[in-house]
Amino acid sequence: MSNLYMTPTGALAKDGSDPDNAFDWDAFRAWTVEGFVAGDSVYAESGNYTPATSPGDADGTVAAPLSLIGITNLSDLTSFAQGADRPLFDFRATPGTHLWVDNSWIVRNVQAFADSGYTALRVDTQGIIDNCYGENIGTGYGLNIGGLKGRIVNSTAKSLGTAAVQLNVDCLAHGLVLLDSPVGVRVSGFRSHVVGCLINNCPIGIDTSDKDQLQIIGNTLYNGVTGILGANSDTCNIIGNIISGFTTPADWTTEQLSNWLDWNVWHDSDTPVNVTKGPNAINADPKFVDAAGGDFRVQLASAQNVGLMGRTVGAVQRRSMLNHPGMAGGMRG
Repeated sequence: MSNLYMTPTGALAKDGSDPDNAFDWDAFRAWTVEGFVAGDSVYAESGNYTPATSPGDADGTVAAPLSLIGITNLSDLTSFAQGADRPLFDFRATPGTHLWVDNSWIVRNVQAFADSGYTALRVDTQGIIDNCYGENIGTGYGLNIGGLKGRIVNSTAKSLGTAAVQLNVDCLAHGLVLLDSPVGVRVSGFRSHVVGCLINNCPIGIDTSDKDQLQIIGNTLYNGVTGILGANSDTCNIIGNIISGFTTPADWTTEQLSNWLDWNVWHDSDTPVNVTKGPNAINADPKFVDAAGGDFRVQLASAQNVGLMGRTVGAVQRRSMLNHPGMAGGMRG
């Protein structure tokens, strides 16, 4: 297990062994085809990378994942990149390419742009995406988990053609900001969790894809057509969310009595279809501090300190959308 290094232009031998011999993209890709060892970590320095190829098929293990970590200074492995300082992997000049790594990868502190039918940034089974930005101008996802038991946390995504984020079986989306996409989150597998996410200006906020046993908890969905598109998803917990500014806040094909909905704020929309709101539903304006300016903190007293956990509903309590750690230098369009 080694620490390896990468810069946009690479250096000297380009074998990644130290900052003076840093990989460039092509050398990094070759390493993902042959040369990687489970547990290796690649530190990518801030800057613009313009790959013409996708990575190879390297797999880590659960005990020894592979890592790609954005930092601002290769001489300081704790200089974790944030916002616009995160290394930018821009695949748009070569449509169909993307930052797609395989099983048991951790990808942190990077940005990925793509024109792809698949994804801008993807990890597979047991993978983690943390503090990343993914944007796809093609028909694929901004960020996605292609396998089981993956996590996307503290990140931001948008897609021109489909969902900003896609989850598979037993996956978690937590603390995300999802913007200006046809769908905010598409859940393509059972038992997944969507928790504490801010979904803004997406015609469909969350599409359950008819999957069961989902946990949709503490999210803020704002401005769209259908807040939660449920099909016939059953045995789901939908608790402590804000659904505001949707034509239809929730829409199920037939009501599923095994679903538990309660302590949600329903505002400025018609009655949900085939959904019972629950005995503690809040039908009121959440009184966002400044939704137009991206500040979705809640001022409605009846939406504070409620429910089983005694917390304020929705995703954003102490910070505005503009200061979300997943944002790249604030709002990006």
